[in-house]
Amino acid sequence: MVHIISKAEYEEQWQANAQYLDPDDNADVTKICPEDFGKGYERVIQLRGIEILIIN
Repeated sequence: MVHIISKAEYEEQWQANAQYLDPDDNADVTKICPEDFGKGYERVIQLRGIEILIIN
């Protein structure tokens, strides 16, 4: 069965699963993949003007 959602809903579901290693610092965030989409995570690290994205 196909379930169609908007980009805003997609982003909202990812953001709902965001975990900050340091609550006072938004430079390192891990977003756990929502169960509806599969398994894995995205980790975004902002470091000295660059953004590193790790996807598992």
